[in-house]
Amino acid sequence: MKRITIVTPIYCEQDNIRKYYEATTAVIDKLPNYQWTILFVDDGSNDDSAHIIHELIDIDDRIELIRFSRNFGKECALTAGVLETKNSDAIITIDADLQHPPDLIPAMLKLWEDGYPVVATIRKSVESHSIFRKMGSSIYYSIMERVGGHHIIRNSTDFRLMDRIVAEEFARLSERIQMFRGSIDWFGFKTAHLNFDASERFSGEARYSYGKLFNLAINSITSFSLWPLKITGYLGIVISLISLFLLILFIFINIYINEWYISPITLFVVFNTFLVGIVMVCLGLIALYIGNINNEVVNRPNYVIAERRFK
Repeated sequence: MKRITIVTPIYCEQDNIRKYYEATTAVIDKLPNYQWTILFVDDGSNDDSAHIIHELIDIDDRIELIRFSRNFGKECALTAGVLETKNSDAIITIDADLQHPPDLIPAMLKLWEDGYPVVATIRKSVESHSIFRKMGSSIYYSIMERVGGHHIIRNSTDFRLMDRIVAEEFARLSERIQMFRGSIDWFGFKTAHLNFDASERFSGEARYSYGKLFNLAINSITSFSLWPLKITGYLGIVISLISLFLLILFIFINIYINEWYISPITLFVVFNTFLVGIVMVCLGLIALYIGNINNEVVNRPNYVIAERRFK
């Protein structure tokens, strides 16, 4: 009998856990040919989430819990769930807010049994997403498709299935800053895709703020591409050529026309300000990469586990 682990990261989801548990078990109870484990990874919740999971463990021996010492972020929670799962034939990652429908699990297993090491889901729409979030997502995917170095599926989610061999390759990744779904796509394993419409959260508000989403986008771009560094070099070349052209033009005007249509000091101040701005942008991009290098060299753990609770 094949063993499947469902990894569920949570952060302050006390109002969603029981409903998620009921919806998920209703699906897996109809799949008796598999041995199931639901692994909750508590990302430092400060509500009653851990207490509720302890109660579920007491009544269902398929439930397990890993609790972080503090909030490390969803990417770390997903990473921990995969790395701490040792003996499963496949791993399914899914959120607890019911925006990822557990009803898709049988279809994911069918595709996995048909020979797909990775089964990813694509969110066709989200009822609760604002126009700004949709625009930001579109811009992000457009950038990643051009600079990421590998094919990015728009609106793919962390709701996915991975075979044991994929999880083993994921465990070999050495970088500290990871984008979970980007890392899996980077492997290049044969992947099947399922579409779904995401409903609103069952309860509570999304914990992924715009700031966290922006940081995730920046980290994913700098992790998978050298394009930001390359573009600074290209900008340097362009600025140098423009500066040389303007210098020759000003000298020509000064010698042969003897009349300035714009004050030289005005041109100098504006042009100098422009150059300073370009330099600061370039330094900022370089600083991002240096910061990532520092994080890798320091080599702190991605997360700290305060508690493991199995039946």
